Amino acid sequence: MPELPAAVTVSKLEAARRQLATAIELWFRDKDQVSIHALAYAAYEVVHAISKKQGRTQTLIFDAIAVPERFRRVFAAHVKKGANFFKHADHDPNGTIELQPVLAEIFFIFSILGLRSVDIPANEYESAFLWWFHLNRPDLLTQKGRELFTKFAPVDALNEVRSWPKSEFFDVFLQARSSLGTTSI
Repeated sequence: MPELPAAVTVSKLEAARRQLATAIELWFRDKDQVSIHALAYAAYEVVHAISKKQGRTQTLIFDAIAVPERFRRVFAAHVKKGANFFKHADHDPNGTIELQPVLAEIFFIFSILGLRSVDIPANEYESAFLWWFHLNRPDLLTQKGRELFTKFAPVDALNEVRSWPKSEFFDVFLQARSSLGTTSI
């Protein structure tokens, strides 16, 4: 009889980072949106709870100051709707849902912000997503958010990189980061 694989010890935060990395890679590769959403949400939920317990002062999705206190439960339920749909079937075994893929990107952003709020720097997957997001969704960033990125790269180079498919951007980014031996990009 073959031996069973050895047990793996993993912390909640490590599990969340691995789920987030997998979701980001699947997203860059344009893979299954349900899996991306489920992994991104699971990672976000853990990062939200852990960063809150570790004293983050920045608000994230579930405690967003932009949402009035009296609406936060309804807002949180709406944000959780897709993830809950994917993992529970007791009330609606034949149900369907209209999935909003952009929510995964929001979970990515707020997971990364939650990690940074407790001094955990972005890893290569998280950095790749942040750079792609800055280049391709600058209208969703504040002026300060855009300035953080543009000081690192000339505009001509940014315009060329914007034209690359997501998967190409991801591969080039990871290779560049690896060959430079840095965690600063």
